[in-house]
Amino acid sequence: MSRFVKAYLKAKRLNHRQTPSPFTPKFLELSKEPSVPPPLRERQQPQRVDLAKHLNIKEGDLVEVLHGRDQNRRGIILKINHRRNTAIVEGCNLVSVLNNG
Repeated sequence: MSRFVKAYLKAKRLNHRQTPSPFTPKFLELSKEPSVPPPLRERQQPQRVDLAKHLNIKEGDLVEVLHGRDQNRRGIILKINHRRNTAIVEGCNLVSVLNNG
């Protein structure tokens, strides 16, 4: 027997009492209609979040790098790329290019 049938039979037994009990569970009554699942929704594309706006940073702010090769280094934000959610920090992640000519 499933737990729903057991609960239904228990509720029926409680309803056969001579004196009405204030503790008679009303939520155990079963519906005669089949349960209908909620309608399916179309999948929505995740929306872009501008982290610079939510983190309250702007160009010229002094920040500290938390991860990567330049961890714990401080620098001033030179430029913020809102599409890639990145910031260019002065003196961090510099790549040296050798000119042979």
